[in-house]
Formats: sequence, C-alpha cells, structure tokens
Amino acid sequence: MTTATIVFDLDGTLVDSAPDMAFAVNVVLGRRGLGPLSLGGVIRTIGDGVRMTVARSFAAVGAPLDAEALGNAEAELLAVYLDPAREPLSRLYPGVAPTLALLADRGIALGVCTNKAQAATDRTLDDLGMATRPITASRTRGIWRPASRRSAGMRGVRR
Repeated sequence: MTTATIVFDLDGTLVDSAPDMAFAVNVVLGRRGLGPLSLGGVIRTIGDGVRMTVARSFAAVGAPLDAEALGNAEAELLAVYLDPAREPLSRLYPGVAPTLALLADRGIALGVCTNKAQAATDRTLDDLGMATRPITASRTRGIWRPASRRSAGMRGVRR
C-alpha cells in the first residue's frame, strides 16, 4: 500500500519565522555596536542557510566578516535563536493549522524539507505546537534545499 505524502518547505511557506531571525540578527549586530536592520532588511538577507544570512546582514551594515568571525557570529546567532528563555516570534500563516490537520485526518503523511538546522527546526515546531508532525531537515541529511536531489533527502520521513 502506498501512502500519499506531502512535503512542505517550512520558513516562508508554513511559518513566518522572519521576526525570530530579525531578533537574533539584531542581537548579534547590537553586541558589536552595529545595526539594527529593519525586518525588511533582514528578510532581504535570508536564504541559503544561516551562514549566508549572517554574512549578508553584516555586509548590509557595512561590516563584512572574515571566515573566522563569520563562524563565530553564526554560532552566536544560533545560540540566540535557540535560547529557551527567548519569547518565540514565529507564527503559522493563516489557515496552515487547519489545513495540516485536515490532510493528516485524511491519512496523508506530512513532512518538512528545510535548510534550517535540526535544532532550530525542532525549536520552531515545538514553539508552534507541531512537534508531533513528521519532519526531516534536509540540512541534517546533507542535502540542501532547494536541490535537484531533494527527494533523496526525504527517504525515511517518519509518520
């Protein structure tokens, strides 16, 4: 028996997570006396993973980073983003929760394919009450989304 499966992108499709990223970016910039960037400014830096968001954010405020400083800032941003004491700002887009519930009720397996690190993905889903939904983070499987091989990263999606 074949089970129908639908795989969604997470950020920008199911979830508006830009406010969380803007908060974390601006904390990291602020600790260095830089910024802040507006929400729109941060949104323009998002894409291709956290490292690129950090690199673009620092470049946007006129302070590009070398490789070592970039690695440090990326780790710092993830620590801010994952801080359990931080009030989450991400929200499901309107209609997402009932749509996912309807699909699940119809026996459709649901998955998420994202470039977000597994810990950050788990935090987002937990914050939004979606922790029981099946998930795979393509970054964890070594395949970045979007990629022509993205379906290979979806093997083993849990139900």
